Amino acid sequence: MSDKELVQICLQQVRIQLNYEASGPLRQRDLEHISSDIEGKTGILISISTIKRLMNGQFNQLPQAATLNAITKYIGYEGWQDFRVKQNEPTNGRTEIVVDHRIQPPVHPPVQKKTSRYSRMVALLVGVPIVLVATVSFFARDGSINPEDVSFSVKKVTSNDIPNTVIFTYDLGNVSGDSFFIQQSWDRDRRVKIDNGKHTLTDIYYEPGYHNAKLIVNNTVVKSIDISIPTNGWFFYMQPELFKGSPTYIHPIPPIDSGILSLRPEDISNSRIDPSVDNFYTYAYFPEKYDVGSDNFKFNMRFKLNELKNVTCPSIMHEICGQSNAIYFFTTLPGCTGNIN
Repeated sequence: MSDKELVQICLQQVRIQLNYEASGPLRQRDLEHISSDIEGKTGILISISTIKRLMNGQFNQLPQAATLNAITKYIGYEGWQDFRVKQNEPTNGRTEIVVDHRIQPPVHPPVQKKTSRYSRMVALLVGVPIVLVATVSFFARDGSINPEDVSFSVKKVTSNDIPNTVIFTYDLGNVSGDSFFIQQSWDRDRRVKIDNGKHTLTDIYYEPGYHNAKLIVNNTVVKSIDISIPTNGWFFYMQPELFKGSPTYIHPIPPIDSGILSLRPEDISNSRIDPSVDNFYTYAYFPEKYDVGSDNFKFNMRFKLNELKNVTCPSIMHEICGQSNAIYFFTTLPGCTGNIN
């Protein structure tokens, strides 16, 4: 079995573990959740773009060793080489896919290939030195970092202003590595390279919310801290892509009229935004603290969408943000529900 086939089997098991369909496209937030969950359980960060490429099968060459190690550790193996060897273990004259019984159910039944005794001997003779060399070189690069050797903290310049400048303070004096970064949140585009000989980085948060900043050494998250960027009230902004790009702020006057939170066409044009261009408009409210348990609450609202232009299937995404994660869903017209999964 080829290494590419093994990677695809591994990715299917990742989907199963997270209760996603065995195949098909994933939404941006699903990709974010996969990346975040892998990072939380393995300490290795895989970018959203890499997750998307892997899940769509868009790779001609094997992913990097750190990526392979992360996804195989995530599904219960010691690493890529452990997964690779166990999936290719010869038994009773045939090669079987060895499915880890901690991941249920398998996507496909075991694939069996008949091989001759001679071909199996050649495979073993050729394969053993290759696996040995790959294993030695892989673990030679796998240097572990003790989080106790690293300090990482943050201070906000102001309380509830947006944009909000923050000062990260870090100490990597006891850590060796090839690359060092601070990443604002899950978004790899918000990653900034830092000098391990220095101790501070000034950065700006342009969007409100509850963010999780990461200190990264050699593409591995060594420490993370929570940063709350609250708002004093409802806050409106526009982005050209969902969760991507720099926001353009919108200042409706007033944001709430007769008890109704609204955004009008003139609010958009007054903010120098072209309403004929497809954009994502966000209404956000992040109080300092709101004590509600995520396992037992009710969310009630009514809304109306007035067309700004002729859109066949308009949709609105509701996102309830928490300290550690978010709940989101889409609503649309009854005849368009096939678009919202």
